[in-house]
Amino acid sequence: MYSLISAFLENWNSYYANHALVRTLIAFFHIGGLVIGGGCAITADRLILLASRREPSERKIHLQTLKDSHRIVLISLAVVSFSGLLLFAADSATFFHSV
Repeated sequence: MYSLISAFLENWNSYYANHALVRTLIAFFHIGGLVIGGGCAITADRLILLASRREPSERKIHLQTLKDSHRIVLISLAVVSFSGLLLFAADSATFFHSV
């Protein structure tokens, strides 16, 4: 099992190092996921604070917006997690031995 993981990490490290487009896309998805998910979460939090001053009928609209933003934040979190694992795997030797 260890040899399989080690072989994957070596192959991925080589592929990542030799393909600039792959490096760019992974970094783009990682930062983009942070910006989109974080921005959406902050906006939803702001709407929740503003909804406390609204009429009950308007609060239902804010709750629907919150449901919609929750999906975006979860997808962004998945993208950031996956791209972060790929970034980690690209230079795992450095991170495993880092203090």
